[in-house]
Amino acid sequence: MKKEVFIARLQKSKFCSHITLRRGFIKWYNKIMILSKPSFNEAKATGLAAYLLEMAGGTMNYMKLIKLMYLVDRVSLCEIGQFVTNDDMFSLHNGPLLSNVDDLITEPSRQKTVWGKHITAPSNYEVSLTSANHKTVQSMLSDYEVEVAQRIFQQYGKMDKWALVEHLHKVLPEWKDPGQGHRSPISLDDIFADCGKSSEERLTILRYLNEQAQAERFFQ
Repeated sequence: MKKEVFIARLQKSKFCSHITLRRGFIKWYNKIMILSKPSFNEAKATGLAAYLLEMAGGTMNYMKLIKLMYLVDRVSLCEIGQFVTNDDMFSLHNGPLLSNVDDLITEPSRQKTVWGKHITAPSNYEVSLTSANHKTVQSMLSDYEVEVAQRIFQQYGKMDKWALVEHLHKVLPEWKDPGQGHRSPISLDDIFADCGKSSEERLTILRYLNEQAQAERFFQ
């Protein structure tokens, strides 16, 4: 039986009508389906980072940059059910992290990529725009994504990195401190719950992400 058919039948059953069991099912489905989300989009991540850096004057602490990018992805998930970067989200001791973006910044071997053409390697924990033309990668962002980036920067762009860390610890329920030196996956279900998404809305979003991933594999 296909998962979609199984889900539809289970949703109509008395078993799934019980709210506690229903929430447990959603969390289980989230763990299964998120494994099939679309792959990381380095070009769009680079475009988003370049746009945020441009608004900041060209240079930013990279921990702060990653958190601003996380917030853009989070808002997009809450509002339209889609990632901007398709990155993997994790909780670290100092807050949420986009895993692939962090690798692009901290691993020298990754600097010969689209990211490396537009954003420098870190120096004193800061990254900067290169002299390259960034309009090409920035143009990969939709008007909506640009508007979300502007909103996030207007709200958080002036905050000191540690003030931002402390603030996000208080306002992001999906963040769970895994302890120093450890990380744990962030649950999309926790994000959707904080956004006020119903069980049906969460399933619809997760199913759509899965379909995007399947289409991506088909055309590879």
